[in-house]
Amino acid sequence: MDVFHDMAKVDSQSLTSSDRKRALDLCRKFIHQAEASEALADALNAQQPNFQGFGWLSIERLETLIKALDSSDDDRINTLGNLDPVVIIVCGLSLSTKKIKRMSADSWAEILRQAQVASTRLRRIILHDGKIAKVVMESSRTFKQRYEQLLKDNATALPQISQIMMQGLPYYSYTISHASKFDGLFDLAFNRVVAAYLLDSFQNFMILVRLLSLQ
Repeated sequence: MDVFHDMAKVDSQSLTSSDRKRALDLCRKFIHQAEASEALADALNAQQPNFQGFGWLSIERLETLIKALDSSDDDRINTLGNLDPVVIIVCGLSLSTKKIKRMSADSWAEILRQAQVASTRLRRIILHDGKIAKVVMESSRTFKQRYEQLLKDNATALPQISQIMMQGLPYYSYTISHASKFDGLFDLAFNRVVAAYLLDSFQNFMILVRLLSLQ
């Protein structure tokens, strides 16, 4: 921010015409980029140390956008639908379908560019967010399959523990985004058939053991 304070102190009248034009071009470029970043703020905030999770408004926007992917005749929505699922989610958390359709072409192009850049930094957070997973699991089969494939691809790129042994018994792990798979497991656990543990993806894949029954 010091750069901007220093710029504000510059006497623009003392600059040559070419320097003023160059400064204006740079300022316009920055404003254009900053406006796109602000439009994606609800998703980008996940990078902040004090992030407390995505709000219900963001989740509702995401749900609406994912539903629109299968039924919209809008070129922008259709273009977005062909991109990486994480890019779609970054946009969906921040932008309503109405805003996407109404913004200028230049703004949309810059937002898409930044969403693709941000998706690499936000991928781990997004793929392990329970609220997002719930929305995706209730969405269309096509998007859900793409998302699940992405989870598999992402998982194979990371060190994994497929099972651990406790008291001579094997325990298997599932990521939080596969929470629906726990339904049957919990039923078995309460009947003293198996024990379950959850993978804590936010602490370097350390394992949090939840022993629901012991044989």
